[in-house]
Amino acid sequence: MKRYNWNNTFNTRDLGHTPTMNGEYVKPQRFIRSDAPLTVSDDVKEFLIEYNIKTVIDLRNEKIANISPNVFVFDSRFSCYNYPLSINAKTPNSENDVIENYYCMIENDTAIVNIFGTIANATGGVLFHCQEGKDRTGIISGLLLLLAGVSDIDIYADYEISNVYLYEMIKIAKTILPDYLLYLKPEYMENVLLYLREKYGTIETYLLSKGITEMEINKLKSKLLD
Repeated sequence: MKRYNWNNTFNTRDLGHTPTMNGEYVKPQRFIRSDAPLTVSDDVKEFLIEYNIKTVIDLRNEKIANISPNVFVFDSRFSCYNYPLSINAKTPNSENDVIENYYCMIENDTAIVNIFGTIANATGGVLFHCQEGKDRTGIISGLLLLLAGVSDIDIYADYEISNVYLYEMIKIAKTILPDYLLYLKPEYMENVLLYLREKYGTIETYLLSKGITEMEINKLKSKLLD
């Protein structure tokens, strides 16, 4: 995992170099996760184009995506998609509510098939983001890493490190918001993986059930590891 120190984003990082359980590593410059890139320098755009990362997926709801679009929407060199992952989510009143909202995300069939279908069929790498880059982006990152064969503990680590990169924001927000709306806990992601395995068995079976084809699953694995 490598953090990118881009201007005006705080939680941008590459899933690359994450070890898998069979001794491989997720390939870099294939999947970049981020908080909302509302402005970036021209150098950032050139970096993405150099590494053929020209597909951008916005996981925020349509209203927010339209009010505050990511910067790539205005650049014809990039293909941008808005696939809201959290539909009709309730405002959490407890940690259990946070986990329940995560379950709803992975059961959002329309979003999942659009997100993973777009990733599989993209010409090159993909940048995906939500607002802070922690919950919705964390779920998609966890599913991708699971498909790559990454251990649960490393999936938790990738998920929870958002607490560090968003630390300054959290310090301010915690004066008005409860901790469960701000901090990520490994237990949240652990529950998601347990839920997926109990209901579907494997990540491959899960993706097939949502409408991702076997060919697309193989394309995803190829992007992650080859």
